[in-house]
Amino acid sequence: MKPDTKTRILEAASRVVQKSGVAHMTLEEVAAEAKVSKGGLLYHFSSKDALIKGLVDDYIAQFDQFLDGHKEDTTPGSFTRAYLESALFFNAASCVGIVSAIANDTSLLAPLHKAYARWQFRLEHDGIDPTLATMVRLVADGLWFSFLIGTPALDEVMVKCILEQLERETSTK
Repeated sequence: MKPDTKTRILEAASRVVQKSGVAHMTLEEVAAEAKVSKGGLLYHFSSKDALIKGLVDDYIAQFDQFLDGHKEDTTPGSFTRAYLESALFFNAASCVGIVSAIANDTSLLAPLHKAYARWQFRLEHDGIDPTLATMVRLVADGLWFSFLIGTPALDEVMVKCILEQLERETSTK
């Protein structure tokens, strides 16, 4: 199925930012990459900031969709384990909007701050020790950040061991 125009624009913006950096991203370049007119792009995103906000919103929607995909597991700690698993699935390409907002205008992160508050609430009410759930979130966020900036300190075996240990800690005994 062919993605809709708005999705094509967001995907194009992500590619442009990854290739050129957010400081060099122009609406013209994104429109050309998405194969739409600049007017077509402006119909969906009225400015560069609106496009970056769209990237942040898209990341949040993808993250929520990933977490919702684990709803069939209703055991205590299931949301925490899904959050932990997300560290392996959300890479630099998926979070280009967050990086763009940080580089361009941090006020564009407001929807992400609200999403984090919602996720944190769910972690603290996941049927396990809220401190443990929060520690898992911080480890997952740290792994995600490490992957984002390409920190070579952890090999795949160590990452796997960390994830398995935290999964054991968050599973009911």
